[in-house]
Amino acid sequence: MQKTFLSNLTLLLALNLLIKPSYLLFVEAEVQNRVGAEVFGNYTALLSLSFLLNIFLDLGINTYTSRTVAQNQSIVAKHLENVLGLRLLLFGGYMILLIASALVLSYRGEDIQMIYWLGFNQLLAGSLIFVRSNLSGMMLFKKDAIISVLDRGLLLIGLGALLLAHNKGDFFDIYWLIYGQTFAYLGALLLSLFFLFRNTGKLKIKWQPLTQRAILKRSLPYALLVLLMMIYYKTDTIMLERMLDNGDFHAGIYAKAYRLFEASNMLGYLFATLLLPLFSVALKKREDVSPLVGNAFKIMIVGGAVLAGTSIIWPEFILGLLYDIEITETAPVFTTLMISFVFMLLTYLWGTLLTANGDMRTMNIIAVFAVVLNIVLNVILIPTYQAWGSAVASLSTQILVTVCQVIMCYRLIKLKLGASLITRVIVFLALLATLSYLITIIPIGLEFKVLTYPVVGVLLAFAVGLLRLVDIRSIIQSRSKTR
Repeated sequence: MQKTFLSNLTLLLALNLLIKPSYLLFVEAEVQNRVGAEVFGNYTALLSLSFLLNIFLDLGINTYTSRTVAQNQSIVAKHLENVLGLRLLLFGGYMILLIASALVLSYRGEDIQMIYWLGFNQLLAGSLIFVRSNLSGMMLFKKDAIISVLDRGLLLIGLGALLLAHNKGDFFDIYWLIYGQTFAYLGALLLSLFFLFRNTGKLKIKWQPLTQRAILKRSLPYALLVLLMMIYYKTDTIMLERMLDNGDFHAGIYAKAYRLFEASNMLGYLFATLLLPLFSVALKKREDVSPLVGNAFKIMIVGGAVLAGTSIIWPEFILGLLYDIEITETAPVFTTLMISFVFMLLTYLWGTLLTANGDMRTMNIIAVFAVVLNIVLNVILIPTYQAWGSAVASLSTQILVTVCQVIMCYRLIKLKLGASLITRVIVFLALLATLSYLITIIPIGLEFKVLTYPVVGVLLAFAVGLLRLVDIRSIIQSRSKTR
């Protein structure tokens, strides 16, 4: 099981580290430079609204599918035929709810037109994630890895060429970004369907209300969890844009800081996508998941701490590589979000483990408290601290969620990670903190410091035994297994 995890993690990371950050940090960041903070802030708020209600396109079916298919691959075709028709019905309800919510929030005119396109893009993106959940559940990790970067790869090429064809002073329409997403999602969806149908054969859309109702009933606990998570992930920009007089601008500032956070957060999502079916199979067989959890935890804590440390020490230098203006205003928001990133990265591990174990009630209770805390803190902090207040609310929420999930994992799953692992983590973090101080006072060039810090940080992890060469050798040499 660990070889499966490590080998496929290597492929996922290699593809995603090459494509997705390049798109977010060079293409999307440059789009924001061209259109300005206000226009992009308005787009980000509307996009967050479409994401927030995205759960009504899914109702937990994707997560339920990945876990169920992993545990019983013989039901793939039958499950798909029932879900395809159900998803068409859900899309109609989603669009009605999305437009109604936009009107209630006082969006009018061109904002509503943009909502239509964003809603359609969510249909394509949600369908793509659903197909990928089946590929992942069937342990077709290499095909899933290709699909996971295809949409961003197409955007990187298409929008990158468009940006190069226009000078910085030329007009750039935010709709070019939206239309590009439409074509990219559509292309990736068609290829993913091709991969899926090769393994399932021809499928028919079925309308079986009793079966579909049963699927919805089993999926709803996952739906509630996704909805609650979307609320405390995506309400920040909506509240900023709606609560403040110059809300578009502050939402744009938050979007600048969040882009780097999102590019980093992609690592956690990849872990979760890979770990969910592996955990599900192991727990069904009553195997000890502690070695797999420990391996994932070590990689996550080292990567998260080193990346966050780099961002916290040199925020303005890093932001200056991407943006032309508003660097000073964005820096404190960015550093706070990158501290939050470490905790969010860990929630992908512990939350995925609880989900694979079927502890949805536990996950939902934690998420309810997180939503309440996040909204209350945003209401309190936004009027005074604007975008930074939202970042503080996000950090506080992630700390709460991480602590609660760790406690519940140990109570419900009986993990055996051992005190030596915790000791190594503490020693590593202490040494990394010392490195963080020393590197700021050493009289060498800034660029050299930024490049050296992550390398030395990883070497420290090897020095204390948190990472081992044998693990890296296993990642390189191991081959995928299907189960």
